[in-house]
Amino acid sequence: MCGVFGFQWKKPPPMQQRAALLAVLGVTNDSRGGHSWGWWRADSGGLVARGLGDIAPHVLKLADAPSAFAHTRYGTHGDKSVENAHPFTMQGKGGRIIGAHNGVLQNHLSLNFKHKREFAVDSQHIFQHILDGLPLDEIDGYGTIEYVNPAKSKRIFLCRLTDTGVLSVRRCSHGVVWSSDGDHLEAAMAAAGIDSEPVDVKPGFLHYAEGGTLYITETKMAVSKPATYYDWRSGSQGRSVAFESYWSRGKDDDDEVIDLRERRGKGEPSTIELDDPYESYALELEHDLAEMEHAEFFDKYAQTKFEAREELEEARHDAALAEADEKGSEDPEMVNRALAKVTN
Repeated sequence: MCGVFGFQWKKPPPMQQRAALLAVLGVTNDSRGGHSWGWWRADSGGLVARGLGDIAPHVLKLADAPSAFAHTRYGTHGDKSVENAHPFTMQGKGGRIIGAHNGVLQNHLSLNFKHKREFAVDSQHIFQHILDGLPLDEIDGYGTIEYVNPAKSKRIFLCRLTDTGVLSVRRCSHGVVWSSDGDHLEAAMAAAGIDSEPVDVKPGFLHYAEGGTLYITETKMAVSKPATYYDWRSGSQGRSVAFESYWSRGKDDDDEVIDLRERRGKGEPSTIELDDPYESYALELEHDLAEMEHAEFFDKYAQTKFEAREELEEARHDAALAEADEKGSEDPEMVNRALAKVTN
């Protein structure tokens, strides 16, 4: 899971309030990412900036922008590199768009295979489909997107691709602000001293922000919900083991990815024991990946690591929100602590 946030002002609030808002949004969305960050801003010719690590040390550079959107990445497909950081600048039959996605696509490999693509990151398929006029319902996944056509930069598009896609929007007298998490967004607006109210975002329909107001269109934009994974041997529900690799976050909060193809090639055991805060179990891989002929078959069993990831993400979310949980906007030091993180 990653994080998205952004804003569009019709009458910008004072700089101190903008800085406080961005400080809290940056820190809280880093709890959903941490591998890389990126943003697009409307001025400066539509500047795109990307980097590794947290967005918090850089987020105040957006304080003077009239509108912008940002992304914090926790990588699930592709290397953790600047090149794989969102937002992506994509070219296609429909021109060019710049977009970011929070979520996961489960048929990334088969989409590469079917459309003769070589995308490193699953999210790129969404924007290429949009540009080429392809149906999004052939994409299996979930999430939220934010994107812009650079030729029409006054309009920022937003969409919850499924009802499980997370996106919260709030409007105020200054404009419209959004973020992945509703609690974080409400706390950020309150901490910045900006009165606001929530705006309903209908899943599966394209919305856009223009002139500091959010509009809904009649354009349906929904991907297919991913099927629940089951162990192909016993029929039991799988958790976080995948054919090509497995991901786990241990008690020391370190990430580990083991390439099973490399392990099998060395003649090493293909039984994996997962030791994380939730459970430990083993799963013996019984198929030789070298015999697989179709990417669709690979996809069917390769996307199982995200259920455990979501549980861990919830724990990270709770930790990030702890400061604002009970005290909320009544905590006068909340903004100072956030500002300290983004300025140090």
